[in-house]
Amino acid sequence: MRVYIEIFKRSFKNNFVYKIDICMGIINSTILVFVGVMMWKALYSNSEVVKSISIDEMVTYSILGMIMRTLFTMDEFYIDRKVVTGQIAIDFLKPISFALTVFSNIIGQVAFNLVVQVIPVLIISIFIFDFNFPQNPVTIALYFCSLMLGFLILFTFNMIIWSMTFWVHKTYSIVTIKNSIISLISGLLIPLWFIPEGISKILSFLPFQYIYFTPLNIFLEKSSLNNILLNLLMQMFWGLSFFIISIAVWKIGLRKMVIQGG
Repeated sequence: MRVYIEIFKRSFKNNFVYKIDICMGIINSTILVFVGVMMWKALYSNSEVVKSISIDEMVTYSILGMIMRTLFTMDEFYIDRKVVTGQIAIDFLKPISFALTVFSNIIGQVAFNLVVQVIPVLIISIFIFDFNFPQNPVTIALYFCSLMLGFLILFTFNMIIWSMTFWVHKTYSIVTIKNSIISLISGLLIPLWFIPEGISKILSFLPFQYIYFTPLNIFLEKSSLNNILLNLLMQMFWGLSFFIISIAVWKIGLRKMVIQGG
């Protein structure tokens, strides 16, 4: 365990090397929040409430969605680089789990995102925009539980995609398409409240709404306690399912890599 903690610390510290990148990251995240808020205010220009969602709630949804997106930003090509350069073969000789090494590295990046980008942008949003926190502390606690489960779903799904590097070697196109699809159908860009009912029913059977929309829905107190608990169970289900699938894909990929090397 100590080894993985050190990997986490190293990943966290490494992101502080380029100070200009840190400043540009904060500026970029703030701009994204600003654009999102202005867009929804323009769409709400003729009405204060759309489908029982007020403009203040929509602004909060937009801000928190962009903040969550920043928090969940990961190094999508960590495994890709290891495979292409052959470094992964050396990593497998080490007496530690490579999968846990990847996880520790990603957690370090997420911690960096939280400290350096999320917290500053959140403070800016509180003072500049109409960002509202729930009054009930239980709601906030449930939101954080859902947030962590949403991250688990995204990470395990990403591991499945990243493991495809054993077959395609360059996953840039796949990752780009994956990110675009998730942003569109997870409720990040367009809340599922505003999606046509037929499409919304189809999306309800997919796991992606549990990454962003479910935590955001909880934060805005748009779900009953029973629905929240059910959604948390569904998040656990999809997180565990993707975890099992990612292990299977990873093991198949490793066998393929051994065959190619032999």
